Amino acid sequence: MRSRLAALLCVATIAGCGGGAQVQWAPLKLEELPGVDAHPGKGWVALRNERRIAFDLDPSTGEPYAEVETRFDVRVLTEAGRKAARVAEKHHPDLYPVTAFGVRLVAPGAKAGDPPTVRTWDREHAADVPQVNGSIYSEARVLGVTPSPLPPGSVVERRVTRRFADLRVFSLVHGFEVGGPVREARLVVDAPKGWRVDHVALRGGEHAEFAPVVRDEGGRTIYTWERRDLPGTPPEDFEPADPLGETVWVRLGAWRGADGRVVENLADHRATSAYRHALERHAYAPDDAIRARVAELLAGAPDDPRDRARRLYDWVRSQVRYCGIYFGMGGWVPHPAPQIHAARYGDCKDKATLLHSMLAVAGIPSRLGSLYSHNGVPTRAALPTVAGNHNHVILAVDLPDGTVFADPTDRSVPFGRLPFRDQGAELLPTSDPGSDLVRTPMAPAEVNLARFEADLTLAADGTATGTFVARFLGTQADRARSSLVDLAERGRREDLAARFGLVAGELASLDLVEHLEPPDADTPLVARGRLAARDALGVAGDGRTLRLSDLVTHFAPVLRETAQRVQPVVLGSPRRYVHRLRITPPAGLAAVHLPELVRIDEPYGRFEMSWTRDGEALVVERVLELSRTVVPAAEFGTLKAFADHVNRAERRAVVLAAGGAP
Repeated sequence: MRSRLAALLCVATIAGCGGGAQVQWAPLKLEELPGVDAHPGKGWVALRNERRIAFDLDPSTGEPYAEVETRFDVRVLTEAGRKAARVAEKHHPDLYPVTAFGVRLVAPGAKAGDPPTVRTWDREHAADVPQVNGSIYSEARVLGVTPSPLPPGSVVERRVTRRFADLRVFSLVHGFEVGGPVREARLVVDAPKGWRVDHVALRGGEHAEFAPVVRDEGGRTIYTWERRDLPGTPPEDFEPADPLGETVWVRLGAWRGADGRVVENLADHRATSAYRHALERHAYAPDDAIRARVAELLAGAPDDPRDRARRLYDWVRSQVRYCGIYFGMGGWVPHPAPQIHAARYGDCKDKATLLHSMLAVAGIPSRLGSLYSHNGVPTRAALPTVAGNHNHVILAVDLPDGTVFADPTDRSVPFGRLPFRDQGAELLPTSDPGSDLVRTPMAPAEVNLARFEADLTLAADGTATGTFVARFLGTQADRARSSLVDLAERGRREDLAARFGLVAGELASLDLVEHLEPPDADTPLVARGRLAARDALGVAGDGRTLRLSDLVTHFAPVLRETAQRVQPVVLGSPRRYVHRLRITPPAGLAAVHLPELVRIDEPYGRFEMSWTRDGEALVVERVLELSRTVVPAAEFGTLKAFADHVNRAERRAVVLAAGGAP
């Protein structure tokens, strides 16, 4: 799984590498360390963020392994910085066991002149609990410590060593930036001389230049990457879910075995594809129950591969619950398809495997494929490896008219479209003899449509009542379906009111929701009913004002001014919003004048807004199209100017007065 956790080394050493290894702590003087004055406005500072990776050959197995030592020292500057001192270190008893563990707290004395409070925790005294959430159970565990007491000025140091034995499966990563300021960040890798260490640096999800300092010492080659005085990443509007800081990925590329011969790791992504296929192909074989299920689902179906594939996809999507059970390599290797079919649950790779097996029974070829399921920022693959680049598995269905990428994990997405988190991602299909990376398609804005139409009547007290119809397509429909399917009627009204963008309003009734289960990629989700809103009218002299922004919210991003943007702006899926409101003013009032048509066409999107008359009623139409998913930090100023222009146009007022224009 891809991780951007930073965690690593300092001034202490770890003695030994067995289960009983003891951490040896170096002297520490709090008064010599930087405090809140050196980092104003910050809750904590990482004094050192370092990782040391040592590759070697296990004489008992003849296979290489990596000993990975992590040291991370944090100083709490304010009460708000305490959370950064909590320790939660993941480990796996077979795949990456902990061989040494220690935490030390050094806290200032209660009064000036008092000696510091010093507490230590070893593995025996740390919490060691399974890594479990609502839908996943894994043999992976978490070693946790919550240091206490923790007054401002305290320092918490952690020392953790893990051993990785399967170096074809794992690459290793170090993140230099951890959210807050970092005084020293370092990655040190050493291997026997003549062994090849592959490495690549990423920044912002893209490959970056960051070369190590390399030296030979005592028959080993040592690589060092170092950064100092990193300022930290401040919270920003529309920032990535994971800060896109600088990371270095490392793997053992080639080594010399016990017999003296050179052994190569997986050469490239194509070789990784073939290796994954060899790991998982045992799971593909159907049994009689799967064959019977396919026959049942396709009984009477037309002889059209797309329609037949859709029917099988719909069954796996809706009838197999998401639940991950990971033992050993279960995080990367699926369970056999017959087990998944019988249990009716599985994780992403399990559901994809079952669908692959069912499609094979129907004579439709397909391939499993792994990708990084993102939060709006597709990232580049780093080094060829089974674990590291990707965190999700989908299916490439090879139909006569082209390949359809299908993700049966998400119950709200119809066949023929991917969830947004899978779009624009690098996908590695698994096959024999191997496949190259491909990029999944990104749906354009016009496909992801939310259209709201309403016929409203305004009363003199500013209330508005009327009827509405809402239509959703693409990712807008996927997200709406995902929420609505599990909600009761009141919850559905509240959810749709938020999607409609009602300001100080509600859906008074929800008369109809059509196509809550997605029949195909082109059928919209439709909702109809009645709505009511308050405070729809403002006051202007002897008249009243009517603004679109008092009825429905902004859909363009609202960006606060900033001196220097650090992270890219994540806008999400390309999408289009269309609002058409027909508004009848209160009796005796009419519009004095109407705002002029506004059209804005920028690289970030398109906006058009008009006010017109329809007899006694006014009609306002707004179209907002956001065409970019991620905007680089360097373009923040021009993006903000576009969004501000849109939001100003939506706040323009129509003045209503007695004797206004007919």
